[in-house]
Amino acid sequence: MLDKIKALQDHFVVRGDKYIMRVDFNVPLKDGQVSDDTRIRKSLPAIEYLLEREAIVILLSHLGRPKGKVKPEFSLRPVASHLSSLIQREVFFIPFTEDKEILRGYVKEALPRTVIMLENVRFYPGETQGDESLADMWASLSDFYVNEAFGVSHRKHTSVYHLPLKFPPDKRFAGPLLLKEIQAGRRLLEETSRPYVVITGGAKISDKVKLLKKLLNEADRVLIGGAMATCFLKAQGLNVGKSYYEQDAVEIAEQLLKEYESKISLPIDVVVLLPNNTTATVKVNEIPPEGAAMDVGPETIANWEPEILNAARIFWNGPVGVFEQEPFAKGTQSICSLLASAHQRGTFVLVGGGDTAAAANKFNITDKVSHVSTGGGAMLKFLEAGTLPGIEALYME
Repeated sequence: MLDKIKALQDHFVVRGDKYIMRVDFNVPLKDGQVSDDTRIRKSLPAIEYLLEREAIVILLSHLGRPKGKVKPEFSLRPVASHLSSLIQREVFFIPFTEDKEILRGYVKEALPRTVIMLENVRFYPGETQGDESLADMWASLSDFYVNEAFGVSHRKHTSVYHLPLKFPPDKRFAGPLLLKEIQAGRRLLEETSRPYVVITGGAKISDKVKLLKKLLNEADRVLIGGAMATCFLKAQGLNVGKSYYEQDAVEIAEQLLKEYESKISLPIDVVVLLPNNTTATVKVNEIPPEGAAMDVGPETIANWEPEILNAARIFWNGPVGVFEQEPFAKGTQSICSLLASAHQRGTFVLVGGGDTAAAANKFNITDKVSHVSTGGGAMLKFLEAGTLPGIEALYME
């Protein structure tokens, strides 16, 4: 795969050339300010690489889900301002327009080492519909295309898939972040070292069935926490009280248990929330009718510890509890600590994006594991299919 893609940093940049770069600046905002700039910082090396060589950088990103409508709360203007403070230079923000000549007028006068950010691509209805005329409009602004947005590369959206195909194969590139994500995913898929351990949590099984089966086939052990585990406990016939679980997926969990029981490891104790706002740690077969499981318990972590520390490869996707709330953070925090220890011992540890990346950030292990992905859904799709539409659109053949 990598031999089919041109890396941006292997390309000779000519002063004044224009590069349109799809980035993933879908970051949280609070009171009109960026509250977590991790994704922005991850793209800085690609932006700075081009600026150092006196290119013109045109940035495309989405923010939230405005569904093809111009909604001020989803404007990228605060993101442009934050980026400006990070790179210590002005970022020229272009308001939403569907007029190609107006856009070209903005870009035409740009000087070398200029950074331009266009308004939220999802303000355009055609972005999510593969609109060729929209791709033509954006392509007319630039000489080259760069994909630095792994987090949306599983979507066949205009800026991710159709836009790069408007450029000749030798004028579309993968940025360093995209390449790093691909390399991490390929390593997990292609290495044969054992044991291979998967840790998964979160709430849903139904949208991960295909991948779950693939992981269960390939892994030696799959440790399941979070609301996903509650679904499996329910499938075993246990009373889960008021715990959240995906009711429509209980039959799926039953089938997976029948097929892969020897590989699946479920919690043996959980921390429950009781009606009077107190908590208790109980065995999974003792969850009170009024209790809701919110985290895995200490016995579960002790049970999983040797599995994690003795693994050769680990993929973690999905917190094992409601880690955002202090009483239910211990399980996920313990997983983070064990993953850092395993990595120190030489284990390859790949952490999925989304909530899992947020947990890795909260518990300070981002720099203590092999790789933390910037795309939760994208990494799951990559591990399932071995490629993504946004990657295939960069192929030279």
